[in-house]
Amino acid sequence: MHRVRLRWVIPFALAAIGMCVIAPAASANTPNLLNTCKAAGPGGTDVTGAAEMGHYPAWPGSQSNLRVACIFNHSTGGSGDFVSSTFTIHDFSNAVIHNGAARTVASSGGGGTTITTADCRGMGAWVNRGITGTNVVARTFVTSVTGGCAPGGTLNLNIALSGAPAGNYLVENSNTRAVIDATVDAAAPNITSATANFTAADNGLSVGGTFIDDSACAAPATLTVLTATTANIPACATVTGISPHLAQTVTFGATQDGAGATTVGISTTRTFNDGTFGGAGTTITSTAARFHVSDIGLKVAGAGITQPCFITARTNTVATLSSACNDNTVGTKTVTIGDPTFTAPTSTDTVMTQGTQLPLNPGFVTGSRPCAEDSAAGFGIVGTWRNPGSFVPGAFATQPAGTKAVGQIVFATAVISYAAFVIEVPAAPIGTDPLIGAYHFNVVFPSVPTGLALCGSTATSPGLGLSIGLNATTASQAAIPNGSGRPSTAQLRSTRASNTGSSSTVYITDDVNGGGVKWLAGTNASFQRQCIIPAGTPDINFQCGDG
Repeated sequence: MHRVRLRWVIPFALAAIGMCVIAPAASANTPNLLNTCKAAGPGGTDVTGAAEMGHYPAWPGSQSNLRVACIFNHSTGGSGDFVSSTFTIHDFSNAVIHNGAARTVASSGGGGTTITTADCRGMGAWVNRGITGTNVVARTFVTSVTGGCAPGGTLNLNIALSGAPAGNYLVENSNTRAVIDATVDAAAPNITSATANFTAADNGLSVGGTFIDDSACAAPATLTVLTATTANIPACATVTGISPHLAQTVTFGATQDGAGATTVGISTTRTFNDGTFGGAGTTITSTAARFHVSDIGLKVAGAGITQPCFITARTNTVATLSSACNDNTVGTKTVTIGDPTFTAPTSTDTVMTQGTQLPLNPGFVTGSRPCAEDSAAGFGIVGTWRNPGSFVPGAFATQPAGTKAVGQIVFATAVISYAAFVIEVPAAPIGTDPLIGAYHFNVVFPSVPTGLALCGSTATSPGLGLSIGLNATTASQAAIPNGSGRPSTAQLRSTRASNTGSSSTVYITDDVNGGGVKWLAGTNASFQRQCIIPAGTPDINFQCGDG
């Protein structure tokens, strides 16, 4: 598809989003010929104090904001015009965007520790999965599924409902969970819980609680299952204080969000756009989707797919469906896997802020200073979240081809809208990001409707300033009651838990010349930044340097 290099910024009703005019200096106009996302230039010179590429807090296992603030030359001098309408933020590889998926089931009766449902086909193996809904108590999970589910069946719970079941329930695609009745003891067994329902699948899950200290371990402490009610922690971890500790809240598996990127880990609700139908309507093939074991039982939806339709088996690239529920037509399909989890951001949550400073064209924005004066106007706009399955279409809101998106961020004004996409990128060699080989996330702006409001590029044109901030959490997530939903996922963006520290780099790239292509002129190092998080107990001495 031909992309027009339009020249950045947002051609909208600027008065509606808060515009301020910055007067030019009284001295002769001097163009900013610098291109940088860093405050410190060569020799430590402060070239633009607001420039930044980093995340904070950067402690392992914490919620963390991302901020990228850059200035781009717009003059015809220096390194040339660097303003672009198509760009990507390649996020740090130690960061995770909200992880997990769910399946919606409708209740048809039950009570106590059971919920009956008219259709739970494909969920027979959904053991130790968190569940949320009417009268579900915090930290409740499904301990078994009985009744055959052909189609009806019963979801059996570890904790009794607080009232009669009603309406729809969300069941998670992960055995990450927490219990509130654990006995934690320095002597084996280290953990005893009547409601834990330990199985062999729990071996290797992380384990965390108030009196479990894993700071001496190379990685977060993990479980070794002994029986359905008992488990041990590794020798490198210790139980602190005077044990046994009774009635403890202990969490299993919370530090493994998004671990791996290909065939392991927990998959996320996502939309991919390279699907093809086959098997007389019983299969979907996709390279981008990267089907996981944790996709089995999840709903698939999209044009040409009738419900109920869910995944019953998978390879990395092929999903087998519960019936001939797609129309088996030829062509590339857009398909969504799963429902948003209880802890996912709510669609329309504010998740991103974007601030811009640029020379406005008075031919488009009446009352602006003449372009010849090289004046600059600044304004801001917010981006709101859309979960997979509810993406907003539009000429400036098209998901990049051959990708899987875990979310869309929509920027809307009275005149026009555009969108960014949060793209989950597998590790190499499956992943295709030329800059980051590890599993990570990219925030892609495929087509910002720029140029209409921007003065033309001349020898004295001022540079364009851009600041983008991605929130760590949202208003709806902050209001989630403690213990509801999958543990440690009530945030939009977080850093991976680690006892060994990390070193990763963020990049911003101009994609007009191809995905992941750095700006071709100037110093490429100006558009990347390395962050180093030391090993050991988290403190504020992490380094986000210019390397």
